[in-house]
Amino acid sequence: NTQVLAGDGVAPNREGITVNSGIGTYAQVASEDPLVSVRKARTTAELSQFAPDAVVVNPVDWERIELSEDTAGQFRIIASVASGAAPRIWGLRVVVSTNITGSTAGVGNGGYFLLGGFREGATLWERSGIDFYLTDSHASTFTSNIITLLAEMRAALTVWRPLAFVYGQFADLA
Repeated sequence: NTQVLAGDGVAPNREGITVNSGIGTYAQVASEDPLVSVRKARTTAELSQFAPDAVVVNPVDWERIELSEDTAGQFRIIASVASGAAPRIWGLRVVVSTNITGSTAGVGNGGYFLLGGFREGATLWERSGIDFYLTDSHASTFTSNIITLLAEMRAALTVWRPLAFVYGQFADLA
């Protein structure tokens, strides 16, 4: 997740979508509601001739969006708490991830989002599935009763259309 979103491209890291040159950006205006920011970022993507299909937000930001109320105290986002329906906002699928961050340093506390046409704009190529290897035959691991596990996956990310993505920032949390 972190590599796909924000990998810095320096080996062994792949270049993530948010650091790809050519993607659109959106910075929230002070005191602008996060719902409005996401909608304006959607317009930015649409003006680039690419239909967005999802938005990635941090759990902190998604909580703020879901719990935002209008002046009458009614929630702006109506979610079916009982059924656990897939979250949507402005017609976009919402992907909640702690890996959406303002830097390549790792997990962030919110303040950023990535909106885009993921199906049209990028492809994650998997050369093989996840391979698992177990061994107890390194140094003294056999006599120490230690088993070592190696898991690896060979994959690459291609961002075909950088303009299909908009990297946004919520001013009050970033």
